[in-house]
Amino acid sequence: MSITISNKKIMWDVLIFLTIFPCLKSTYFDTIDWLDHIINIWRVATFFLVLLIWAIMKISLSREQVRIIEWYLLYNASVVLAGVINQISLRDTLVRIMSQFTAVFFCVIYLKYAKDCFFDVIFFLAEFFVYVNLVLMWLYPGGMYKAYYARHAYLGMNWFLGNKNTFFTYYIIFFSVAMLFIISRKKTFRSLLLIIAMGISTILSSSSTLIISYVVLLVLSFLALSVDVSRLLNGRTLTITSVALFFIIVIFRYFDYITRLMGKSNTLTGRTILWDTLFILIKKQPIFGYGYSTQTLAKLTNTKWALHAHDTILQCLYEGGIVELAIYLVLIFLLAENLYKYRRTKEGIVLSVSFFAFNFASITEFYTRGHIFFLIGMIIGLENILGDYEQSKSIEMGKEKQMELSDGCQTI
Repeated sequence: MSITISNKKIMWDVLIFLTIFPCLKSTYFDTIDWLDHIINIWRVATFFLVLLIWAIMKISLSREQVRIIEWYLLYNASVVLAGVINQISLRDTLVRIMSQFTAVFFCVIYLKYAKDCFFDVIFFLAEFFVYVNLVLMWLYPGGMYKAYYARHAYLGMNWFLGNKNTFFTYYIIFFSVAMLFIISRKKTFRSLLLIIAMGISTILSSSSTLIISYVVLLVLSFLALSVDVSRLLNGRTLTITSVALFFIIVIFRYFDYITRLMGKSNTLTGRTILWDTLFILIKKQPIFGYGYSTQTLAKLTNTKWALHAHDTILQCLYEGGIVELAIYLVLIFLLAENLYKYRRTKEGIVLSVSFFAFNFASITEFYTRGHIFFLIGMIIGLENILGDYEQSKSIEMGKEKQMELSDGCQTI
C-alpha cells in the first residue's frame, strides 16, 4: 500500500518534532529535575538517531558541504584534544559537542529531504517558545527563577527561554526562519507578529548585547529585502567586518560612546577585566590552551560569574589555544564563502545577516547551547533551501550562450 503525500508529511512532521524539540531545551527545564533527566536522555537518543539515519540513508552531499562538515568535526576534535592534554573531565565537553552535532546534522538531513516540513515544525516551536516566554516576562518582570551553574554561580533574570543574555541563541534561528517565510510569501502575517514579539521581549530584557544584536539583525535583514545590497551584505564582507569589530571592541576598546548611550559601565559589566586576565593566561599556554571547564575558568580568573570568556575568539584561545582558534577561523570563513556563493539571492543575504549577527553577539558572549548551531546547519544546507536555484542559473547561462551563438550566426 502506497503512502499518500499527506500521510508522508505527517510522518516527517512527527519525526522532526521528536528530534528537534530536545535540541531546543531551555534552562527552565533544568529547574525541574525529573523533566530535565527525561529531556537529557531524549537528547542523547537523538544524537545516536542522527548517526543511524545518516548511515542508513547514505546521505550524499556536495563537495562544499563535505568540506565544511570536515572542518566542523576537526574543530570539535580540537576541543576534545585540549581537554585530554589538560587532563580535564570531558563530560561537559562531550555534552556540548553532542548537542551541537545533533543540531547541525539534523538540519542538513531535513533540508535535503523534508525542507518544508522542517521549516513548518521550527516555526511552530518558535511561536510556542516566543509567546510563552513573552507572557512570562510580563507576569514576572524580575525573572522567574535563579539558575545555578557549575555549583559556584547563579544568574538572575531567567524566564522560559533561560537567561536574558541567551535569548539570542533562540531568536537568531526563529528570526531567520520567519524571514525565509516572508521571502517565500508564506505565513507572512504570522512571521511579522513573531518578529515583533521577539522585539518586545528583547526590550523587556534590558540586555545590551541582545538589544544591539537584535537591532542589527532587524535593520540589515529588512534593508536586504528592500534594496540590492549584495555587494555590502554578503558572507565575505560581513565576516571580515565582524573580525574587525573584535579588534575594535576587545583589543582596542573603542566603545565608550556606546556604553554611555546604553547607560553601562566602561568595563562592559566586568568583561574587560576578565579579558585582561585571560590575555595573561593565554600567554602562558598559547598552543593547546586549558581545555573546556567552567569551574577551571572561574578559578583561574578568580571570578564566580565567568562561566566562559564572554568572547568567542578569546574562548577558543583559552580553551584550545592557537590550534583551536585557527581551525575555528577556517570554519567561519568556509561558511562565509558558502554564503557568498549565493549573495544574489534574498535567502543568502538573510542568512548572511544572521551569521553576522551571531558573530557580532559573540564578541561579548560565547554560545555553547546546541540550538544556535541550527544556523550553521542552515548555512551548510543553503543550496537545499534554494532548491532549483543552481538549475535555473545554469538554464539562464545556457540561454545566454544560445543568444550569443545566434547573434554570431546572424552576423556571418
